[in-house]
Amino acid sequence: MVPFTVKKNGNKVWIGDSGKVYDREEILIHYLNMDMSTLDGLNRLLAEYKRKCRYVIQYAANYNENVHRAQGLLLTLASFFKLQPPYSCLDIPPRISDEGELIALLNQYKYLFGYGRTNEYVDPRNEEERFLADEYGFEDVVTGEAYLHAFYVDELILEDDEYESDVIDLNRKIEQLFDRYITLVDDAVRVKNVYAPFLDKYNNEDKNKAVYELFHLPTQPDRGKQLNASSAVKLIYGVDEKGELCRVAEYTSLGDYLYMELMEGLEENSVPRKCANCGRYFLQPGGYDTEYCDNIAPGEDRKTCKEVGAKNTFDQKVKTNPIWQLHQRAYKTHYARMKKKNMTQQEFLNWSEKAANLRDQCLAGKVTVETLEAFLTEDLRYKKK
Repeated sequence: MVPFTVKKNGNKVWIGDSGKVYDREEILIHYLNMDMSTLDGLNRLLAEYKRKCRYVIQYAANYNENVHRAQGLLLTLASFFKLQPPYSCLDIPPRISDEGELIALLNQYKYLFGYGRTNEYVDPRNEEERFLADEYGFEDVVTGEAYLHAFYVDELILEDDEYESDVIDLNRKIEQLFDRYITLVDDAVRVKNVYAPFLDKYNNEDKNKAVYELFHLPTQPDRGKQLNASSAVKLIYGVDEKGELCRVAEYTSLGDYLYMELMEGLEENSVPRKCANCGRYFLQPGGYDTEYCDNIAPGEDRKTCKEVGAKNTFDQKVKTNPIWQLHQRAYKTHYARMKKKNMTQQEFLNWSEKAANLRDQCLAGKVTVETLEAFLTEDLRYKKK
């Protein structure tokens, strides 16, 4: 896409000059939670079109068809990423035609493509010339200036030394165009292929081992499965929208920015974590270890994943542990007695505190299950004087 500038002050991030403010790592979390299925496999297709859209005799037979299919894919990708941060915050200049970037590039070399070598007058009253205008894309019937939308490799051009340098230059620019989109897709899918598995291991296993393995990934031909950022990042200092000192970084790719977000989070021990309830990533503040996010839980109107998760964890603990089962049965029995006025609230509170202490001692192996059960099943009504 296009380079962009990021200002950072504390936990706040400003993208470009839009004034849009993000929390630190919010954009990384956006890509962690993105459905990448639409991007999977696209780079193989982009690499194929990168070959087939070069001006070479090998792909001359279906050149026009390949160009338009490739342009459709590039337009789809451009539209998709313009809706995603950080590009959704940028005022991206209209540097391409309505038909697309590849078509615009080929039109810079229209003299290599048949009728594009002439600027002959096209008379709209002439049926034959009107047909040529429709087929090859003459847009301006007044000046006759050609803007092509049909492209056919000319074998005579390839055999003419006069055009050799132009053909080489065009093929280089075509490859650069596709490489930009390939890098963009790689940068996005790297979050799924590399960052997400790393974060899951980092949050749930040995942190040091996870970091070591992250920086010693096996060599992969697929850049979307490599760690390294695309290029160097220029870092300077400036002022934010409030006039306060902040760091200003210039990024040339999405991958550079996401890489820096992850590394800075690791430095501050504050990285995204997958919610154990909804499965979406959220920012886990430094110093806190929680498995659940504060978003509304799936299927709930008000309860958060943290609330639902805490209850599910507790229910599972009771279900699988006989000591907890003993304690919960007695707790419910005594709570019902309090509600029926068979014991006072203070008596219930005193009992529940002793029961919890004895339960914890039993869990730690300091008292027997029989001792705990004897206390929990004791009826306080018969101890009253």
